[in-house]
Amino acid sequence: VSITDLSVPATVADGLSRTLMLTIANDKLSTAPATGEVLLTGTDGSEFRAAFTDLRVGGKLKFTFRWTARLADPATPATVEWRASAIVDGQQVDGVDAGFTTQVLVKQGKNAK
Repeated sequence: VSITDLSVPATVADGLSRTLMLTIANDKLSTAPATGEVLLTGTDGSEFRAAFTDLRVGGKLKFTFRWTARLADPATPATVEWRASAIVDGQQVDGVDAGFTTQVLVKQGKNAK
């Protein structure tokens, strides 16, 4: 099983929600269907998990997660770094841990707190 795509927003304003997408595939050369889970974490403390069962050889699955940006200090922008893992039989079989970030911006205008 491998991670074939990870999609996170480049920027988002504090307090807004966005969709994160993670796609995995079971290689065509695999000998059996795969069962396990995916884990997506952000340096802001966000954690998303989803299980998969009997992903067929050559098959793909897309997972979507809804994330809400929350600045620790509403007056200071921050960067969230994302890491994704695919786990089969309790072992991490693939991971993405570089190059995926979201800039969380200070909320502007009359609705800013």
